[in-house]
Amino acid sequence: MKINKKDPKHWLYLAKSGTYIMASIALRPFLRKNQRKVVTLYGHKYNGNLKTFAEYCLARGEYTVYFVTLDPAYYRELQQLDCGVEFLFLQNFRHVLKVSRSDAVVSDRRAHILVYYLWLTRMPFFDVWHGIQMFKKFAPPDMAMLKSYREIWVPSPAFEKVYIDDYLLPPEKIKVTGYGRVDPLVNGSYDATAIKRKYGIAESYDKIILLAPTWQQDDPTRQVIPFGEEPDHFLGALDAVAKKFNALVIFRAHLNTNAQNRANLHTMDNVRVMSHNDYPLSEEFLAITDIFIGDWSSIAFDYLPLHRPAIFLDVPVPFSHGLTFGKEHRYGQLVRNLDELVAAIDHYASYPEAFMQEHGEQVAKTEDIAYGDTLDGKSNQRYYERLQRIIGV
Repeated sequence: MKINKKDPKHWLYLAKSGTYIMASIALRPFLRKNQRKVVTLYGHKYNGNLKTFAEYCLARGEYTVYFVTLDPAYYRELQQLDCGVEFLFLQNFRHVLKVSRSDAVVSDRRAHILVYYLWLTRMPFFDVWHGIQMFKKFAPPDMAMLKSYREIWVPSPAFEKVYIDDYLLPPEKIKVTGYGRVDPLVNGSYDATAIKRKYGIAESYDKIILLAPTWQQDDPTRQVIPFGEEPDHFLGALDAVAKKFNALVIFRAHLNTNAQNRANLHTMDNVRVMSHNDYPLSEEFLAITDIFIGDWSSIAFDYLPLHRPAIFLDVPVPFSHGLTFGKEHRYGQLVRNLDELVAAIDHYASYPEAFMQEHGEQVAKTEDIAYGDTLDGKSNQRYYERLQRIIGV
């Protein structure tokens, strides 16, 4: 759950959970130890690096895996999943007692309310982050909490340097592992037919076009619809070009896109709105995507290893601290308006092989920075081996 500082309910959630966590810390010496080691995962959603790592751990069968959330609605949603992970609610004291007996915590952002365990116990914390931030740059204070983590797992040597030089984190804590979330994409593990069936996407479509822009970030004037276009006109143009190629455009608004912006999006015959809030498993969508359209969102770098056509909306940078790496790492076709976007879709829908011919050199350069030599489908294995070094089995 993303913490909204303006929402009183969120402060209530934090206060209640914080009280329970402090009580559990006091009780830790008296609690019975687990029969086997426990790894607790924490993030906004059960997806991305956390989900693929959980699946790897469960396949090995050596650890018990928890995923914890502050959000009551999301906790109820998680109860519908039967995947071997035990989902816990931080506003339930019995669940918090289970968390307090964990042997390690792995987070994909910051520890938030779990920070009391980080500060007041010897429980080791590990960070996998949640997206390859080729674009968004953070200020050192934003990353300061990670100084207390045992290890920080990063996707490439280039990012190792960013974490040390720009974020001022201890070099000995930064470990290059790759990004677990792309392992299934690299390994070809996804079943496209099964994914389409899961999401009610007709097999009759010849192509899937994914539009996945980022949210407002640090620019309060930013709109989810680019180029100053009205939603109906913009989506109508996409609908028309999609019909030409018997394609489906999936508009996937970012998790943090506000409700007012999402309300302006309308499903059409060949355009379907599928927000990250309702459909959090990004990699499943990437696996079935034939043409990707993005802007400054990190999802573009999850898609990068597939070497399929990518189009970038040439819109202003929404980050107050600038870019981690340069604009040239928009590794596909840049479009400055709706007409250019439609023309680019037409081009790559007609000649998908043209993408690597036109942009292959930049794809390779960007891939080297983003992943180094870790695109071998074994990032989750490296996570696991790092964890075992610290907590054993």
